[in-house]
Amino acid sequence: RVELAFGDRESTMRQKGEPSLALNIVRETGSNSLLVARELREVVRELNAGPLATRGLQLEIAYIESGYI
Repeated sequence: RVELAFGDRESTMRQKGEPSLALNIVRETGSNSLLVARELREVVRELNAGPLATRGLQLEIAYIESGYI
């Protein structure tokens, strides 16, 4: 489940000079890396086209493990 909400800032992150948020998504042991990466890309597309776009936000995948398989 994904929920858009606010919390207290504990650190600062910037990417390309803009304030950013870093998420570290880790696959479960034994899961298929390629399938997880494909599903993650699809979720990012859906979020960017819908709830994030309406708020002027965008997710960007900076690194994905499956590129090295």
